[in-house]
Amino acid sequence: MRQAMDLDVDERIRSPDALARHLKSSTNRYTLRMWIIAMLVWYCFRLIVDLAVVSDLNESIGTLLSAALTVAILFVTWWTLGPRRAQGKHIYAVAVLIVIIALSNAVFYVWTSSNVNDTYRLASVLLIAGIIAQQFRYWLIMVAIIFTISVALSARLGFDLGYVIQLMVMHLIMSALIYLTREPLLSMLVSQSMSLVDRAEEVEATRAAQERFVANCTHELRTPMTGVLGVMDLLRASGVNEEQTRLLDIADSSAKQMLGVVNEILTFSKIHAGEVKMKPQPVDLVALSTDAWRSLQPMAESEELFFRLSAPDEPCWANADSKRIREIILNLLGNAIKYTQSGGVELVLSADLVGDEVIAVWRVSDTGSGISQDDLERIFEPFSRHAESGSKNVPGTGLGLTIAQQLTESMGGTLTVDSQVDMGSTFTLTIPFKRAVPEQEKALDYGEEQPGVLDQPLSVLVAEDNALNKMLIEQMLGNIGWKIKVVANGQLAVEEATRTDIAYDLVLLDIQMPVLDGVSAAKAILEQAESPPVLVAFTANTLPADVQSYLDVGMSAVVGKPLQLDELLETVSSVLEARQGRS
Repeated sequence: MRQAMDLDVDERIRSPDALARHLKSSTNRYTLRMWIIAMLVWYCFRLIVDLAVVSDLNESIGTLLSAALTVAILFVTWWTLGPRRAQGKHIYAVAVLIVIIALSNAVFYVWTSSNVNDTYRLASVLLIAGIIAQQFRYWLIMVAIIFTISVALSARLGFDLGYVIQLMVMHLIMSALIYLTREPLLSMLVSQSMSLVDRAEEVEATRAAQERFVANCTHELRTPMTGVLGVMDLLRASGVNEEQTRLLDIADSSAKQMLGVVNEILTFSKIHAGEVKMKPQPVDLVALSTDAWRSLQPMAESEELFFRLSAPDEPCWANADSKRIREIILNLLGNAIKYTQSGGVELVLSADLVGDEVIAVWRVSDTGSGISQDDLERIFEPFSRHAESGSKNVPGTGLGLTIAQQLTESMGGTLTVDSQVDMGSTFTLTIPFKRAVPEQEKALDYGEEQPGVLDQPLSVLVAEDNALNKMLIEQMLGNIGWKIKVVANGQLAVEEATRTDIAYDLVLLDIQMPVLDGVSAAKAILEQAESPPVLVAFTANTLPADVQSYLDVGMSAVVGKPLQLDELLETVSSVLEARQGRS
């Protein structure tokens, strides 16, 4: 019924009164639609009777003209009461006009025919009043006028007033029933619709609060992680003995494990909010798989497990999101290692070329404890964990496989599992990709070094309020030969970046800073600087909505915290090369 009545609640309709008017309009349209059908059926019946029984051509023409006029009136009324055209006070004037036209048509027909049987046309106008009346007092006024005119006309034409009054009263009762039964329906619809609107607003507000909470938590966790990981890298570079190296490795592993938990929570939040966007680009699936496998080789060796890789000998190029695929592979391999006490883990990659597509299949097999049937049924549910007897106490959030499956489905693939208790498990990842042309130029770059923008001593302005992060960034970037200037807030960054005696190639802006935040600082620099430098956001706020807001104000790229030097260099290289290409 909701669909039939066109009860679509426009997002601009916020107040109960506006919603009530909208629902009245929708109800009127539905009722009039049914009335049009009823009138068409009735007049078709009358036309058949006139032609077949009475054989009166003039009567048939009159019936046909009356039908056309009545249906036209009802159709115009139905169209006028549309959701986009019936939100103002003019709807009352339209309702009165329709009643006047219908009453005039009925009076004219009765006057010319002088047939008491045609007074049903006058009585029918009462039903129209019940359909389109917007308030009770308007309905009462209209039926009083219609009743009075009908009785007066019948008396003037000498009709049987008893019969006419009886007919009018019957239709008056039906008109009242139409109006009165419509009001509770409208009240119910208004109440339900407003409840749905309020509920939707509550859900949206809750979702937004959850996203902001996750963003704030990850920001507060990832910012100090920049200092922790950075200091450990600097300690290694300063020269340490074997025991100190061992301790640094333990601290580094623990810090990265914590960072992995933070990243899992952030990724799950992005997926849940529908904010994960795939960024396909040409990638060699063999090289990608080999790199992911090698990164976990030390972890497998520390557990004294065999760790094997089987992949095609030739490169396999496809248009794929390498970051997300690597994330899935690492998740599957990491879980296999964690749940395997003896034996080992094997990664097998196969690829089939089908037309212009590459069907890639990864199989991650282990000889671990296996998964029970009960756990298999919920293995991909959020926060689901299985712990068979004898298995290790495995750390983690229980989100890894959920994220892996949802990322896989986002790429149009499937992730399945086959497992037997005490026999091990095999996860099969299947994703179809579009074939890609090998990037020969990039391959040549690996073979011979060619001068690029990063080979030049860049002049870089860094705006960062955290003292430890300032020290780390200054030392890390200074070690690669860049000229670094560090300021503590956005206002100082604006003053420094808009100086005419110094030209900066790059400005790294933290987002959450005192005095003036990074977004406001970026706007000011772009407005005030004669030749604005490249602006790159340096932040732990990496939700897609946040990243897009930074890009919208004119920043060229976003680098997430904790700072990874390789990621920073790659980002800076791409934005500077793009800028040189435009100039």
